[in-house]
Amino acid sequence: MKKSLRFQSVLMILLHICLLLLLLWAATVPLEQIQQYATDNIGEIGNRVAFQENLVQMGTLLWSAIVFTAAIGFATPLLISRWVLNPILSIRNTIRQASRGDLEARVQVQSGKEFEALANELNRMMEHRKQEQARMLDINRALSAISACRHVMIYETDEKQLIQEICRILVDIGTYRMAWIGYAEDDPHGNVIPAALAGYQNESPNAVPASWTDTAFSPAARAVRNRHSAIISDVFGDPLFSPLQAEATRHGFASIIALPLSANQRILGALTICAEKPGAFETEEVRLLTELTDDMAHGIHAIRYTDK
Repeated sequence: MKKSLRFQSVLMILLHICLLLLLLWAATVPLEQIQQYATDNIGEIGNRVAFQENLVQMGTLLWSAIVFTAAIGFATPLLISRWVLNPILSIRNTIRQASRGDLEARVQVQSGKEFEALANELNRMMEHRKQEQARMLDINRALSAISACRHVMIYETDEKQLIQEICRILVDIGTYRMAWIGYAEDDPHGNVIPAALAGYQNESPNAVPASWTDTAFSPAARAVRNRHSAIISDVFGDPLFSPLQAEATRHGFASIIALPLSANQRILGALTICAEKPGAFETEEVRLLTELTDDMAHGIHAIRYTDK
């Protein structure tokens, strides 16, 4: 079994302490014994002095080694802890937090390019994972709302109640800020008359501002005119949609999608949905909402023309 870095650091400290004690012993006990032996057994004074000078030099070298070993012994674990152990523990703790579901955890290290690069890569992975989780939550909410809408379409036979209930479900279950359905007028400009609304004031279609149906920049009018979904990823990021920004601020939405209601090659109108955050309508969610509007358009067509 591999030993942990913390254990290895402690072991290194202990080894340095043992080496330091050994050098201390060598600098005291053996040198004193050798000096005493020389005093007792070396007869000539010149030889005795020279020998003692050599012993002093040896003692100086030993004490220098002791100081150097002590410095290395205390500095090395500190450096290892600062530049190796702490970053690894920080990365490990961040991974542990992420495994428990905390995707806000981030690694903060400043101990060399390699560890900083590893920490940055891990932080990018965490951010990507967080975004993916948020995207999956959005898709799951959309799926739940679409499932509820399809359930209503099976049993509801009143067109007005049907479109109002669909708008309500998109706001209550889909957690969109606003949803409204408008019917297309018979003209080439894509004019839309509001018919159902949820998530806005008294939820009366008459409360829909004129700026939402103005053919100059209305996503609903564009969807009807072009027979294709119209998306504003960020209402506040494009000056073309400045007339919508006051309503977006008041009601807390930042992105809009309008999807045409088309049945039997005929455009019936458009479903417009407003979301709280910018860029809310990505590829998968657009596909699901397009399928919903197709089903809804055929449901409306069936209610209008069945048994007539």
